[in-house]
Order: sequence, then C-alpha cells, then structure tokens
Amino acid sequence: AGLTRTSEDATERLKEVRQQLEKYDQKLFTAQEHRQKSKREAQKSECIDTLKRVFKGVRGRFHELCDLTRREYGMAVTIALGKNMDAIVVDEEKVAIECIKYLKEQRLGKEIFIPLDTIRIQNKNQDHFRKLGGSFKLLTDVFKYDEDNHKALLYACGNMLLCDTQEEAKGLCYAPGNEGKYKVITKDGTIFHKSGSMSGGFSKKDQQRTNKWNDKEIAKVQHSRNRLREELLTLERKERTERPSRELQAQIDAVKQRLHFSKMDLEHITKRVTQFENDITRMDEELVEKKTSLQKMQAEIAKDRQKIDAFRKRISKVSVTVFAEFSKSVGVKNIAEYEEKRLAAAESRAKRKIELAEAESRLLGDLEYQKSRDNEKAAKELKKKIQNLKAKLDEKERTLENFDADQEKKKQDMKHDEKILKELRNKLVDADAEVTGVKSSEQELKKKLTKLERKKISIEAESEKLASLRSEVIKQADMNQVQLPRVERKHKKGVKDADHVEFDYSLVKENTDVKDENEYDRIKQRYMDEIASTETDIQKISPNMKAFEQYNAVEERLKSMKDDFDKKRTGQKDIVTEFEAVLQERTETFMRMFTHVKENIDDVYKALTKSQKHPLGGNAYLNLEDEEKPFLSGIKYNAMPPGKRFRDMDQLSGGEKTVAALALLFAIHSCHPAPFFVLDEVDAALDSANVNKVSNYVRSRTREEALQCIVISLKDTFYHKADALVGIYKDQEEETSGSLTVDLSQYGKNVKLSHSAIFGTQDSSLQDSAELKASPTPSRSSRKRHR
Repeated sequence: AGLTRTSEDATERLKEVRQQLEKYDQKLFTAQEHRQKSKREAQKSECIDTLKRVFKGVRGRFHELCDLTRREYGMAVTIALGKNMDAIVVDEEKVAIECIKYLKEQRLGKEIFIPLDTIRIQNKNQDHFRKLGGSFKLLTDVFKYDEDNHKALLYACGNMLLCDTQEEAKGLCYAPGNEGKYKVITKDGTIFHKSGSMSGGFSKKDQQRTNKWNDKEIAKVQHSRNRLREELLTLERKERTERPSRELQAQIDAVKQRLHFSKMDLEHITKRVTQFENDITRMDEELVEKKTSLQKMQAEIAKDRQKIDAFRKRISKVSVTVFAEFSKSVGVKNIAEYEEKRLAAAESRAKRKIELAEAESRLLGDLEYQKSRDNEKAAKELKKKIQNLKAKLDEKERTLENFDADQEKKKQDMKHDEKILKELRNKLVDADAEVTGVKSSEQELKKKLTKLERKKISIEAESEKLASLRSEVIKQADMNQVQLPRVERKHKKGVKDADHVEFDYSLVKENTDVKDENEYDRIKQRYMDEIASTETDIQKISPNMKAFEQYNAVEERLKSMKDDFDKKRTGQKDIVTEFEAVLQERTETFMRMFTHVKENIDDVYKALTKSQKHPLGGNAYLNLEDEEKPFLSGIKYNAMPPGKRFRDMDQLSGGEKTVAALALLFAIHSCHPAPFFVLDEVDAALDSANVNKVSNYVRSRTREEALQCIVISLKDTFYHKADALVGIYKDQEEETSGSLTVDLSQYGKNVKLSHSAIFGTQDSSLQDSAELKASPTPSRSSRKRHR
C-alpha cells in the first residue's frame, strides 16, 4: 500500500510537472515569436561564452549586465545606446587586446570592447540634471545595475536625458540660454541633439534589438523549465530503471570528452602564446640591432656625400674661374657646356672614323686573301666596294666640312645678334637716364610740396596758439569782471562757446587799422602801460592776490589733466578701433573659408560616394554652433552615406568616417590648393567598392587640376590607376632597403603587365637590369648597390 501510495504521488507529481512545463513552453514560444535569434546572433552568443571561458576579466555584453526599471523605456534606451548596447565590458585594456587577437585568429567577427580602466567619463557630477523637474530623468536612472558596472553605464549614456513627450524636449532644448546644453531622447526614440538637429524613427532591426531586454526574463523561464525537466527526468528514471543508467553514462562520457577537448585547447593556446612571446622578443632584439647599424651607415653616407659635394663645388668654382675668358670667347656659359658639346661631336667623329677604318682594314684583308687565291673577279668587286666606301667617306667628310661652315655662320649670326643686343642695351640706358631725370624732377616737386605743408602746419599751429591766447584773455577778463564789447551768438542747443565769441570793435576807443608792426608795438605798449597803472591803483586798494594765484595753479593743473585725459582717450579709441578691425578681418577670413568649404563639401562627398545603385551619392553638411561668434563655439560636421538614415559622426563606421574625412580634406583643398598630397594608407578601413570610388576621384582631381598625390597603399586598386609606382624592397646581401620605380604612363590603359614584364625574371642579372631601367639616371652609389 505504501509503495502504491508512493507510486500514485509520483504519478500526480509527474502530471503537475508536465503541466508546468507546458505553461513554460507556451511562454517561451510566445516570447520567441518576437525574439527570433538569427544565425549571427547565435554565433555572437557563443562568442561571448567562449571569451568568458578563455579570458579572465570578461564581464559580458552591456545589455546583459543591467536591466530596465520599466519595459516602456526599451525602444528609447536601445536607440540612445546604439552600438554600445552590444559592446563587451572588460576589466582592463589588456584583456580587450587579448580578446581582439583571439577573435582575429578564430575569425569570429568584430566586437566593441569597453575597458573599465581606460574609458574617460566627461562629467561625473549629474545632480543638477536630476533637478530639472517634469518627466525629465537621466538615462542612467532607468537602469538596474551593479555598482561595479556604474562606470560603463556612465560611458555609454553620458548626460543624456529621457522624457515622455517631444513637447517637453523642445521646451528644454530650445529654451533661451539652453542652446547646446542638453541632449534629450523621448520614449518614442526621437533624439534632440545639442547642435539643434533632430533624429527619429526606428527600423525592424531596432525592434529586434529592443527585445534583447526581455532576455533575462526568458533566461529565468528557461532556467525554471530546465529545472522542471530535470525533475521530470528524475521521475521518469524512477519509473524506468534501465534507461537512467545509460543516459547518465552517456552524459558522463560527453562531459569527459568536452573536458578533454577543453584541455587540448588550453594546451594549444598556451603553446601558441609562448611561441608568440618568444617571436616578439627575438624580433624586438633584431629590430634594435638593425636600427643601430642603419643609423651608423646613414651617418657615414651623409659624411661621404658632404665631402663629395664639397670637392665638386671646389672643382666647379676653379674650372669656371680658369676658363672664364675662353668660355666667353667661344660663346658658351661655362667650360662644362663647351666640353659636353665639343666632346660629343669629337666622340661621334672618332667613333665613325674607327668604324670606317675597321671596315677598310677588313676589306683590305679580304682583298689580300682574294689576291692570294688569284681571284681577279673578287678583287675587282672588292676594289669597287673600297671605292664606294671611299666615296662615302669623302661625302661624310664634306658633310662635316659643311657642318663646320654652318657652325661658323651661326657664330657670325650670334655676333650680329650680340651687336643688336648691345644697341638695345644702350637704348635702355638712355631710357633709364630719362626716367631718372623725371624722377629727380618729381623729387624736387615733392620737396616743394613738403615745404608748403610744413608752412601750412606752422601757420595752423600759430593760429591755434593765437586762439588759445584769445581764450585765455577772455577768461582773464571774465575773472577780472571786465566787460568786453562782445557779440554773443547761440550755437547748438543754446550753449555758448567762448571760441566762437565775436567782438564789436566799433566800441573800442581809437579803433584804427594797424598799418605795420611798429604801429602795432606802439599801440600795444600804450595799452600795457595803462594796464600797469591800473594794476598799481589796484595794489593801493590792497586786494587778496593769493586767490588769483591759486586760481592760476588750479587752472594749469586742470589743463594738464585735461590734456592727459584727451591723449589717453584718443589712444584708447585707436586701440579699440585697431582691435575691432583685426577681429573683423579674422571673422571675415574664417567665414569666407568656412562658406567656401560648406558650399563645396556636399559636392565632394557626393562624388566620393555615388555609384550605379546610388547615382546621387550621399549628403554632407557643415554647420556653425554659433554663427554670430564662431570662435566661441565649434563646428558640427554631419555626413549621411547613401541609403542610410541620419546619424551622428561618432556612430558611423570606420570606412564611412574615412570617406567623410577625405571629403572635408578635399573641400578645404579647393579653397587653398596645395602643390601635392601625401595620403598614408587612407584606404585601410575601406572595402573594395569604396577604394575604387576614392581612387577614381583622386585620379580625376589630378587630371582636372594641377594636383599631385603620393598614395601609400596596400590595395591593388590604387596601383593600376597610378601614373608611377615606387616599391621598397630588402637587399639581403647588403642588409639595406632599396627602391624600384616604374613609369606606368608609357603603357596603354588596356595593357596587362605581369611581374616579369616589369621587373624581369628571377635571374639576378635580369632583375638588376630591370632595376636600372626603372631608374633612368641612377647615381654612382646605386649602380654599385645593384651590381
């Protein structure tokens, strides 16, 4: 009965377990309808498991290390994180480098790593972002995470804010004074950037990535289902006693086999790591030795070259000095040019005479041989040949004589041209003399004008002095309460100006016109005597004269202070004017350059990205963050590849960033052209299609403009579109580096060149000749090296 009861309990428990398994299976089936893993995602999942198992310090993917407080934030968080959502978080940079090496070796694809020891956080203090009110909250606050992963969360999210509606986001980002301060994302995935631009919408891929936040719940359900399955297996094993032992043994064998393979993998990896470390150490030592020997050889070569150059300069100077008169008489620039021409003609003549002498001796030998054979017919023929050759020789000599005659005629023509040149030089000297005379007369007129200007300045200074004296007399009269017969007139806004006071000289006694200076001095002396007698009368009255002295002292100090103030104010105005002019010139220059680049960058980017599938190409934009004061803010550069939605520059791939950078470079070049470009492996991050586009564009620019490009590349697409190739090789015997150059312009566009057609066969002599042919004028040291 006890066994029956136990069997019944086991049967009931078995039914319950199966029912619960059906519920969990239904949940998993519903979840997997929305979350269908592709083959690539399965490979990525296996990849992260392998990295965790092989390397210590791999924590996992970012979305696996944290969870959302509310599921409604899933779409916004997914779009905000971008590629960082699937990034792998590791403890140290060293671990990330080892993981990347492993991925390359195993060809497991590309991954993004976030090393916690080297990432930089821009702004750790985020308390003021939490006090904005409304539905605004920091993106980091919608996560549940461990404190150890807080730094990775700050790196991925930054200071981005999350709110419910677009109206709230607009009110914060576009409010006066908030320009460029906040980056906000709404629940529906619309992003308001600091630059003022907006981006929104989501694709099917974004929806699939959003479902990754449900992976933890799915994992819990799978864990519970696995637990129930284990329990179900246990119950079934109780019912069937034979099968459990076989299944258990099979599981043990599988585990042992996996353990064996894991140990083999570990040993293999350890051996490869040791081997790589030894190779690196050995290569570092060899590199140090090679560098040392190379430096020594370069120093010796430089010294030898300096000595050779010094000797050559000395020889050239001595030869020019010694043969100066001879060169002038012959009509050449220097003795080197004469020697080249004369020696070339002499060598050609001597060579031709040697050839004729050899032919003559050969024919004479044949003649003697034929005579010895008593062959009269052959002798006659040989005599005819000799006569013909002599006739040709005479003709050649006549040609040489005609050539010498032509040379003499050309020398006479040259002398005639020199006479004409001398006459023209004499005329030029006469014209220079006339110009000199005109310039001297111009100088005299300038001197007279200067004297008149100086006289004008002295008259103006005297006038100002008299005006100042007049003003002092008026002030002195006012102080002494002397009523002058003045005619006052009101000026602007009724203000009276002492400098514009007019006097009524008709009221003055003895108002007569002064005829000369003597009469003026006499009248002035009489007035001065009257003033002196009046002052004597005033002194008898005993007034307080100290007040007058104090007034004069204060007036002098006021005048000096006013002059000093006027000078400083004038200097300040000049400095402010100069500063504003420089600032205006700098702004105009920058805006002129920026406007040109802004107008041309879109066309350049279209030319770099257009294809048959996308004939219009992509779009590129340059915008100033502050157009009124451009130097106080930055420049926003956005590029949108063809067929893709708008993204920030930091979210583009390496190849897309490279193309955008090249577009900016060529747009700047269109404003200030440089004589040539050096492009050092700019195609490293580009695929074959983009390499073809960039090479076509560079070739078209070099054809249309006076532009030269030196491209350092490992892609053959650049090779066959170049005008010339320069290759670097290692000379095993000399332990040095050498270079080979090939001019591709001498070959047709449709000619396919093999390696042997350009550089020759593997035979060393043929290869040396090919190297010499590639360099039209090799130096003496290079010939020695090739030999």
